[in-house]
Amino acid sequence: MWWTQAKFVLAVVVVIFHRNRILLLEHSYRPRYPWGLPTGWVHYGETLEDAVRREVWEEARVDLGLVHWLYAEFPSRRHLEVGYWAEAAIAAEGVLSADGEIVSSSWIPYDGELPEKLLPTQRVIIESAVKARAQQLPSAP
Repeated sequence: MWWTQAKFVLAVVVVIFHRNRILLLEHSYRPRYPWGLPTGWVHYGETLEDAVRREVWEEARVDLGLVHWLYAEFPSRRHLEVGYWAEAAIAAEGVLSADGEIVSSSWIPYDGELPEKLLPTQRVIIESAVKARAQQLPSAP
């Protein structure tokens, strides 16, 4: 089976809401588009939800409430990405990853004014998450 089946990496990405804002992180390894969502690789034996919670904690020290599935797609041939949205229990500010991956963090209103240097593919993810959240929580601010 190893020789005949496709091999790929699995990543998670999550849009985190706190009231009327979303969390964006400034990544050190993407100079052209440093701003983006919390993302990361899934470890062997780890559930997708556990990977979401681990990555968010490692990158921003934010605890999440319920985690909601958003999409799954292959952005490239050997890369499967699974997207989620979640509510933050508390909106931690200014916590940076210990490994230097995250330079800064910011909770921004999701009214369409996203940073210019946001990874372009993540604009669509944020829009999808805003719509999904509105359907799930019609009274969300």
